[in-house]
This record gives sequence, structure tokens and C-alpha cells, in this order.
Amino acid sequence: MSRIWPHKPVSSWCNSNNTNNTNDHNFSSGLLLVKVPKSASSTAAGIVLRIQEHHDCRVEWKHRTAVNYADRNCSASFLVAPIRQPHSRALSNMSFHDISFHGKLRSTKPPSDKRKRKGLFNKAQFNFILGYTTTDKNYTSSTLTTNDVNYTQSVNAIATGIWRQQVAAVIQSYDFLMVVERLDESLVTFAMLTGLPMTDMVTMSSKMTGMWYYTGRHCMSLVSPVQSRGIQQFFQSPKWKIHHWADNLLHRAAAASLDQTVASLCADSVQQQVTALRALRQTVEAACANETMYPCSATGTPQLCKGSASPWTSVPYARLVSEVRERASVLVTA
Repeated sequence: MSRIWPHKPVSSWCNSNNTNNTNDHNFSSGLLLVKVPKSASSTAAGIVLRIQEHHDCRVEWKHRTAVNYADRNCSASFLVAPIRQPHSRALSNMSFHDISFHGKLRSTKPPSDKRKRKGLFNKAQFNFILGYTTTDKNYTSSTLTTNDVNYTQSVNAIATGIWRQQVAAVIQSYDFLMVVERLDESLVTFAMLTGLPMTDMVTMSSKMTGMWYYTGRHCMSLVSPVQSRGIQQFFQSPKWKIHHWADNLLHRAAAASLDQTVASLCADSVQQQVTALRALRQTVEAACANETMYPCSATGTPQLCKGSASPWTSVPYARLVSEVRERASVLVTA
């Protein structure tokens, strides 16, 4: 089911004739990011936007399901998505939307495991990641509902056949899948497969626990998605595993594909580039420490007059990344 991701030079899909028009609803060419929610998707979008700026490429980076790209021109596009471990993504999604953003589970005390479980199932969908990343126009998540009682029988009868085929189809339809838990390794591999400079792969997290996030009206504190012992046990329950059976299979297939691709590129070379990328990130972070202004201050006060709506598009950050490109050549080779 896994595969070695092929080399696909940036020159084959970076078409400047179609640049800077991401609202024409023509999703056939360019760099196409399937921005899976709560899967380092804002970080991936930052990479995509930087590639657009530096190489004059047409890109798609907003939240939309992969079925929008079902009719893409495969020879003139590059389809990529970040894949995160399903229960980590679900917990992060619930913590962000229910606790931090809407405050449905917010109280003077930390939410109980019972309320977290309720929030997880209210926010979760069967095989959400598969449904978001499939390019199959006829895809339906499954015939299962939360009222089904015989989940073991459902796995044997449905998941081992239909879901395997659907996951295999996703693996074959993409040019590359990032593994969120191995993001640096994924970014280095992406650069090596496309010939993009490693300086385009420098990342800074857009949303981190303890930070303040600008909602469009005010700043909200981001709450940590803590996995208590009870929630860990919940994630191991048959009910939850069936709920995300295909998503777990997709995550494993993406990880296995990354393993095979890294081996084909020479694991030692990839690791050297990962080390260099991390060194470059430290250089950028140190230089940006007193320059980059986030939309919210350290105390949760909006400061849009000082910074943009996203740290990825802040002028000091973009300028600095450009300035370190020459210095970075000492650290990394494109």
C-alpha cells in the first residue's frame, strides 16, 4: 500500500503563467495543498505561500477537501497534504474549537474526561482524514453510525475491504504526503524530491500551546490538548479504533512511504539535511526574536498595527528569510 514518492522537479509544476490567481476555481495546476485541519496545516500553508513568493508559482492553500482537485492536471501540478496521527488530530481539534475557541467545555476547573470524550465524539467524524484527503468524487465515509453496536463485525465486514481500497487510492493519487510527527524529515524529503532550496522549508509554528490566537475580534489563549490516562484508554477502546480505522491505516501508509523514500534518497543524507534545517531554523528564530510581531501580545492584547494577521506573512519574517538565503548555503545544499 505504501510507495516511494517520485522525484518531481519544481519546474514541472511551478507555472508562473497561472500565478497569483487562487480565486479562479481552476484547481488543475500548480502547488496544491490539501490543508487538513489541525494537522500542522497552517505551518504547511506558510511553506506553500513562501514557495509562491520565491518561485512565482501558482498555489492553492486554503481549507478545502481534496475532491476539489480530482480533475487536476497531474503532470502540471503537485498534490500534497499533511497527515497526523488521528487521535492527536481529534484531540487538538476538540481542544481548539470546544475549549479554546468556543469555550463549550470551559469552566473554572479543567474539563473532566467524560466531557472530553463527549467533545471528541461530537467533533469527530468517521475517518475524517480519509474523507478530507480522498479525490474520489463518489466517496462516502461509510455506512456506519455512532449507533452501531457491533464494531468488531463492522471492521471485518467493511474496513478490511472498502477502507483499504480507499486508503490505497489516496496514496496513489498524491505526489507527497507529509507525516506531521516527522515534519522536519518530511520537509527535507519534499525539498529533495522537488529540487526546492532547503531555505524554503524553514518553519515557525503559527499556533502553540500558551500562545494567544487572534480570532478576528479578540485574542484567545490556546489550551493544551492534554491526554490524561482516561483519554489514553479511551483512544484504545474498540469503539474509537473503529471510528478512525481507515485514518490510522492512512497514517501508517504515509509513514511507511516516507520511510521508503528516505531510504531511496540515502537516510544519512536526509538526516544531515534535517540537522542543517534545524540549525537554520535556530538562526532565523534568533534573528527574528526582536523583529517579528504576532497579532497578539504575550499578554493577549491585539496588536495588528504592529503585525499582520499571520506571523507567516509578517514583513520582518519574510524579509529575514530572504536575507538568510545566502548565509543558509553554508548550512544546507539545495
